[in-house]
Parts: sequence; structure tokens; C-alpha cells
Amino acid sequence: MNLMCSCKKVAELLLLSQDKPLSFLQQAKLKMHLLRCGNCRNFDEQLHTIRELVDDTYVLDDSTVPGSCQSDE
Repeated sequence: MNLMCSCKKVAELLLLSQDKPLSFLQQAKLKMHLLRCGNCRNFDEQLHTIRELVDDTYVLDDSTVPGSCQSDE
């Protein structure tokens, strides 16, 4: 089993992990690569920062969604 992967593959895995859980093998490959690659660690940190900023600034409010089932009280 080859646990080494390219930076391009790691970037794909990092982006994929934003949307769904990775398999055990994908997680292992990702962790092994991140241990030795500072550039990919930086990219991972940047993705986390972006995700936190989006989560903090974009809170879905049902009242702003057209056709939402909000009761008028």
C-alpha cells in the first residue's frame, strides 16, 4: 500500500474533506503527506480559516429565503 501522494492529490483530498468524510485510507494518505509538506499544511490552514469565516458571516436565516414557511406573528 502506497501512502505517499502528490500535493495535487492532497489538495483534492482537502477540498473533498470539506464536503464529506474521507475514507480511512484517504485520511492516512493525507496525514502522512501533511507531516512532511509545509505548503500543504498552509493550504489546509487556509481552507479552515475560509470555512470559519464563511460559517461566521453567512448564517442562513429562514426569513430571507423566498418561499420559506415563516409564520407571521
